[in-house]
Amino acid sequence: MTQAHTPQTGDRRSTPDGGAQVYGFGKWNDVHTEPGRTILRQTAEREDELAGQPCNIEAEQALLGALLMDPEAVFTVDGSIKAAHFFEPFHRRLYEAVRDQALKGRPTDPALLADRFRSDPAWADLGGTEYLGLLIDRAPPSANAPEYARTVAGLFTRRELIRLGKEFAHAALVGEADAEDLLADAERELGELAVSGGAQEEWIDGASVIAQAIESARSRKGVMDCVTGVAEVDEMLGGFNAGELAIIAGRPGMAKSVAASQIAKANAAKGRGTVFFSLEMGAEPLGLRLACDLAYDRQAPVYAGVSTNITFDHARKGKLSVEEWRRLDRAREDIDGWPLLFDTKPGQTVARMEQKARRAFARWKRQGIEPGCIIVDHMGLIRPDKDRQGSKYAETADISHALAAMAKRLGVPVICLCQLNRQVEGRGEDKRPTLSDLRQAGEIEEDARVVIFLLRPAYYLRPPEGHEDAAARAERESKLERCRYQLFWIVAKNNNGLTGQVETFVDVGCAAIRSREAA
Repeated sequence: MTQAHTPQTGDRRSTPDGGAQVYGFGKWNDVHTEPGRTILRQTAEREDELAGQPCNIEAEQALLGALLMDPEAVFTVDGSIKAAHFFEPFHRRLYEAVRDQALKGRPTDPALLADRFRSDPAWADLGGTEYLGLLIDRAPPSANAPEYARTVAGLFTRRELIRLGKEFAHAALVGEADAEDLLADAERELGELAVSGGAQEEWIDGASVIAQAIESARSRKGVMDCVTGVAEVDEMLGGFNAGELAIIAGRPGMAKSVAASQIAKANAAKGRGTVFFSLEMGAEPLGLRLACDLAYDRQAPVYAGVSTNITFDHARKGKLSVEEWRRLDRAREDIDGWPLLFDTKPGQTVARMEQKARRAFARWKRQGIEPGCIIVDHMGLIRPDKDRQGSKYAETADISHALAAMAKRLGVPVICLCQLNRQVEGRGEDKRPTLSDLRQAGEIEEDARVVIFLLRPAYYLRPPEGHEDAAARAERESKLERCRYQLFWIVAKNNNGLTGQVETFVDVGCAAIRSREAA
């Protein structure tokens, strides 16, 4: 019995119409022949095999031929094409080889490339140096290379869209994942595709890096893009940088949420789009604290040691006069129209927050509003994307990495509040935190470009739970009076500027932070 011959790449056969076919890319393909010239063509059979996968083998061959013929053309397409964009696996490897040779200033002669591909099965299957020669023979002018590169990259993007669509359609049908999590994942994947589907590596020479940096700094004219709104702190920090993670940490009662509200208010007041994720505090207490802050007056009279400013406690209980309610209404009118959005939904993942922030920034951009910052209160309440089987350290590390990545992807500062370890409480009178007091300090400290600790000494001068004699009480109240309105911003890490300690004014009852000197 005669055994059927299994076709190998490169085998040729005649067709009834007098044409010819060659076996390659997994199928019998039509070939166009001229004396000494043969080139594979995309066929209907190939399209069936792809099952709706957009590709253009001829465009890939034309691009590679142009680059082989003129290695200088690599520099005209290097920002718009990369190896992964090619559909045919061998073409990916060939592009990498040609690009590598061109960047090193070496020729891309087929005979020289043969050494690199001698052990590659596809090299022999396609005809080796003969295949490269055919690509060169039928190559279009190298000036057309960018157009072929755009075609190949565009088809890659279409294939990836089809793949993602199928994956998320399956996930949606199965119904195991939360719908909002699926939406966040889909938006993140599409965002990454938008980047990877185009430019690969956009190298900038050293002189250009310096020139761009100088121009950017000059254009600021001393104005910081993202600030705390407290002059002394901004002077030390130099503002928060776009694309970076900043951590504001402290023990409970140190006014972290008040500081976060101050930062949000300061940037939104400048017309910068600001997003605030409050994972702990609900909308009502958040809104009342902000209203009390906006209505606060450093020069308000004090009667019998009691300020006439509106406290959050009185507002929450509804114990305000008609005039005080009017002051809060005016505060609402003052903030009306600011690009400031709050989200108080608990238990969110970083992916979901990024999805929401991306949409908000996109809407603002259409309105001509520049992005400001993202504020998250606080890290310990973020739900991890992955189940780390009870390892809080690993979950915190994942969250920290994700926050830093979100800042880079969105190109805005991400300012996240964070709790400190309890060991701070066991110290003597000096309770200033250090970087080692951060929970899972190594990961957070590594990811954050700025770390600020908040210290409010008055918190540690509260009346004790047990008995307090008259002398001790007098001493404690004397100390309290000296530091009642003190808030220290301890800049423990600042990759962009100075570190040190800054004293500011705080009235916790009214949720207000101001510069140390009265305005």
